[in-house]
Amino acid sequence: MSNALIISDNVTLSDAMENEFSVAGWSSDSISVSSMMVRDIASKRDLQCVVLVVDKDFRKRFGGTIEEMSTTICNCASLSPLYLMFEGDYDSSFASWLYHTKRLFKQTMHQRNLQEAIHEVIRLESEEAIGVALESPMDSL
Repeated sequence: MSNALIISDNVTLSDAMENEFSVAGWSSDSISVSSMMVRDIASKRDLQCVVLVVDKDFRKRFGGTIEEMSTTICNCASLSPLYLMFEGDYDSSFASWLYHTKRLFKQTMHQRNLQEAIHEVIRLESEEAIGVALESPMDSL
C-alpha cells in the first residue's frame, strides 16, 4: 500500500488530504511543520511521497527560518518525492525549495483544487512506480 506523509499546520486541510488519499487506497500520516524540523523524517523510508502544505500564515510563523528549512527540505526530498501545496498563491521567498520539489500546487484551500492536486500526486507517483516495476534488469547495463 502506498503511504504519504502530510506536513501541515492546518488540521482541516490535513484531514481533507488524508481523506482524499484514503479514498484512493493510500495510507497517510500527518505531522506539523514544527515536528518536521525536529523529527527524523529520514526514518520514514516507506513513504511514497511527502506533501508539504504552506498555509496562509506560514511566513508569519516561519519567515525567519525559511532559508534554514531548505536543508530539511533537501534531506526530505532526497528520500521521497516532495510536493509543495500552497493554500494561496506561490510566494517567491520559497524559490530555494523548488529545486527539491517534484511539483507545486497553488490555491489548495479550494476543495476542487485540493482534490485535483491529490489526484495528480497519486497519478504521478503511480506512473513512476509502474515505470520502475516495468524496468528491465538489462536497462541498467
